[in-house]
Formats: sequence, C-alpha cells, structure tokens
Amino acid sequence: IGEACATIEKLYGKEFVAPTARTWTGKVKNAQEAHEAIRPTTPFRAPSAVADELSGTDLRLYEMVWQRTLASQMADATGVTVSLRTEARAQNGRRAEFSTSGTTITFAGYRRVYVESVDDDDTSDAEALLPRVEEGTVVPVESLEPKGHATSPPARYTEASLVKKLEELGIGRPSTWASIMETIQDRGYVWKRGQALVPTWTAFVVVRLLENHFKGLVDYGFTAEMEEELDDVEEGRRQWVPIVREFFKPFLKTLTKAELTERVKVPMRETGEDCPRCKEEGRDGRLVYRMSKMGEFVGCSLYPACDYIQGREGQEKAPPPKETGEPCPTCGKPLVERTGKRGPFVACSGYPKCRYVKREIKPEDVVPDRVCPKCGKALLNRTGRFGSFIGCSGYPQCRYLEGGAKTVAAPPLPSELLMDDPCPRCGKPQVMRKGRYGDFKSCSDYPACKPERAASTRPPRGTRAKKPTAPAA
Repeated sequence: IGEACATIEKLYGKEFVAPTARTWTGKVKNAQEAHEAIRPTTPFRAPSAVADELSGTDLRLYEMVWQRTLASQMADATGVTVSLRTEARAQNGRRAEFSTSGTTITFAGYRRVYVESVDDDDTSDAEALLPRVEEGTVVPVESLEPKGHATSPPARYTEASLVKKLEELGIGRPSTWASIMETIQDRGYVWKRGQALVPTWTAFVVVRLLENHFKGLVDYGFTAEMEEELDDVEEGRRQWVPIVREFFKPFLKTLTKAELTERVKVPMRETGEDCPRCKEEGRDGRLVYRMSKMGEFVGCSLYPACDYIQGREGQEKAPPPKETGEPCPTCGKPLVERTGKRGPFVACSGYPKCRYVKREIKPEDVVPDRVCPKCGKALLNRTGRFGSFIGCSGYPQCRYLEGGAKTVAAPPLPSELLMDDPCPRCGKPQVMRKGRYGDFKSCSDYPACKPERAASTRPPRGTRAKKPTAPAA
C-alpha cells in the first residue's frame, strides 16, 4: 500500500492519494479469497517498463491489474449533478424541449487511472456523464431518433453477475467459480449472446427433472450448508464419515424411488386436451408440452406409440435459412443464417458437401498493429494442442502460423536465452522449448541451425526377414 501511494504521488500528484489507506474484509464466510489479491509484485514497475518483455494479451492483463491496484488507493472522484435543458425549433415553428440529467466530473480521482467496465448491455440505470456547457451554447444535432420506453425484463446474468449471485448465496468459492462457468457452457446448459448467458432447453429439462425428484439437493441452502460442513471437516471440528452417512442414506432412497418407481421420465406439462389421433384410434393419449433441442412443442403423452405433434409456431421446427448476401469463401455458394441448438450461426448453403462456418473474430484476440504477411488479414492469438500460437484470421484459406509444434517458432525473448549453454553446432545460445513429449533444449537460431537427421538403419519395405513360427501341434 505504501509503494502504491508513493507511485500515485509521483505520477499524478499528492491530491490523488487517498487520505487514509484502504483495506477490505472478506465478503463470504470462510472464503479463500487469496485469488482476489492478485497484484503486481511492486507498483513501481509500470506497464511501460515491462512492455518489451510481454506479449499483447499479457501486457493488457498486467496493465489492468496495475491500474486497478493504484486506483484502490486513490482519492474518490467528485462531481456535480446537473440538469441540462435544450430548446429546439422545428421548421413549422413549433417549440420543443429536450432535457437530461447527469454528472459533471470536477475531480477525476481514481478515474484518472481506472474506470470500471460494464458487462451488461443494459446501461439505462447508469448515470450519464455530461460535457461542460454554458447557457446559450449551440448544440449540434447529430441525429434525431424517436423512441418509446416500456418496462424491460430483468437483465440476463453475465459471468460476472452470476458469480456475484453465487457469492451472495454462499455457493462455491473463488477457486471454483471459474470451473462452474466453464461447466455450464461445456455441457450445453447455457450459451453466450454477447456477454449474456442464455439458458438452453436442456437446462430447463434438467432443472425441472431435478426439482421433481431431488428437490432438496437443488435448494440454495443445501449447497451452502454442505460447504460449511466440509469446512468443519477440514478444520477438524467434525468427522467426514457421519456427514457422508447422513447425506447418503436419504439420497439413496430418493434415487431408488426415482429409478425403480418413476423411471425418471422427462417431466411433461399437461395441456388439458386429448390427443386427436388417439381419440380417433381408441387410445387415451393426452396432449402434453414436451422439450426438444429446437424448443418446447405439444405432442402426445403416449410417444413413441403415438407420434402426433401439434406444432407451435416458431418452436416445432427451426426457422428456414436466410441468405446473407455473402459468398462462401470455400466453394462460392451463398452463405445463409441458420439456427442451431446453441443459437444462430452463419454457414455455407452447400452443407454437407461444404462445411464452412463463419466464425466471429473477438477484438481481444486480435494481435495489435500486425497483419498476416501472406494475405494481409488480421492475426489472432490462438490456443492449440501444443500451446499458444499466432495464426491468420483467414484460416483455412490462409494457413500462416507463428509458433506451434508444426511451424517455425516465434523468436525467443532475450530473457529466455541460455547464455551459458551454447549450441554445439553453431555456438549461439540455446533456448528451452515445449514439444509434444515435454520440454527440450534446442538452438535459438532454429530452423537455420538444426540437427542432422540420422540415416535410417531399417531395411527397405518388403525385404525384412520374417520371424520363424513354431509348427502347429
């Protein structure tokens, strides 16, 4: 904290240092919050001082950590809340007045270094920052768009807001929240639309099934209570065997009942109507709401004996493909927008002969100030089977790579060179690299300097001697 305050005073002035050192207490009982104490080893090491030693993504991450560390020990920002009214005259002489309210910052404080980003798309509740204006200032009209305002539903969870909710409920720990976010996406329970987490129909089916048969296990209190019991075991206050026995006996009864008695069928909701096909054929089928990967639909309760489906508009079948007006870069056929189980996507209309799928480029993956030397398109930071590498965004048409196992490795950094261990062939420093079978040492001038491949001692194919076999008994 002392180093942070000294750095703030040196870079921005004494007035930007907080009057008293700021400290925080844990928000969650028994939380292992060391993960949240990520900070630079010393605030004196500014991002500009390490820019030559870090890649683009690593440098941006370090810069964010460094900025937030300094901002935590800086003075508060101050401002003045103002209301602004602007008068306008229409061509027919009618008078109109536009008004807004917001804040004008008078002292930047911590905002001089760091401004919290907003994950949610809905920023209507955020306070507006107004520019400095005086009475009589002429405001240019950039655009005029009439809008109606209606009550909006609550915003969908983002990863950040979902973690905050888990923290409030006492579910999980900082070390497990990242794996929770990864699991619900890998298993297809949610998919991301921008920053929002949108639940899939699989999630609705699983949740309804668990609520019908294992209601006690999906209660928020159960998870929080189990966390406390495990903490007691870790600290030696309780034995783990009684805790497991107390949980397992009732759980085994519930599981047996669900499997043997009810067979854990996918839950269905009644519509209150008879199946028209079963009514004609003398069966007692009922129409129920069922789930599929394309959404909810109405079908017969006696399926598969009766496969009658009463389509619900826009949910029984996927919407027809829409042409985008772009040609497929692989085969030249038009690209179309389709709807899959994870949402809309753009692909070639020649599927399955052409399996091209248009992939959106994330801004954070783009390598700044660089383009592909072969085709001129943007370069992307990627992660593959053998680690991180840089590849062309025009893949698969352009297969330019930097790094990776099957391409020329990126030039090593000066700090990676083994100056005391020269190459026995050319005398240049060696460097440690990562390969398919682990770490290995090679010349820093690879591939200009690489070992000669030894001549094979295996005999030509077709000339190998066959092993003698024992005669049959």
